[in-house]
Amino acid sequence: MKKLLYILLLAGCFLLMWACSSSSPPEAGTQSVTSQEKSSEDSSGFSKAYASSGKQPKIYTNQELGFSFTIPQEWPADEYKIVVSHGEQEEDESSYSQIDFIFRSDRENPLLRIYVVTSQWWGEYGSSYDSSLIHYLGKAGDTAYCYVLPISRAYVDFAEESTADAYASMVIDADTVENSFSILAEASAS
Repeated sequence: MKKLLYILLLAGCFLLMWACSSSSPPEAGTQSVTSQEKSSEDSSGFSKAYASSGKQPKIYTNQELGFSFTIPQEWPADEYKIVVSHGEQEEDESSYSQIDFIFRSDRENPLLRIYVVTSQWWGEYGSSYDSSLIHYLGKAGDTAYCYVLPISRAYVDFAEESTADAYASMVIDADTVENSFSILAEASAS
């Protein structure tokens, strides 16, 4: 839990600094990034954007953790990588997983961080966090999903203009995350 609190505190500090300043392949067997056929009714919310560009959406699927995420069209494949890590909450020693969509090699400023926690932990501890920092996505059985939004101006004062522009062009909003995230059918059945 201290790790999660530290991460949330760090995210809050980055947001405060922002306000004041005005690719490696996935692990085999557990996750994948694939193209999906276009359909007239795309639950990811990207069907119109992809249809107008002529591109097929890429879907990150993590079977082990029970979810998929449609990669935003604005994310060039060579500009991000996906890193999965696991840990234990300090409050109740329950396990959690953290999925970071890392911009280039910068683990400090991910484009998106998804947490997979127990429903019990979320109910007792997670839901009390500042809702402007951590957002609830849903649950399936004993598993809850939540995320932390990216910091849109992470590179404004600390990097070359081209790096800041590249990062800024890849920042997504809450609607994009929520429309792109899906709990897998097997997870919702358990």
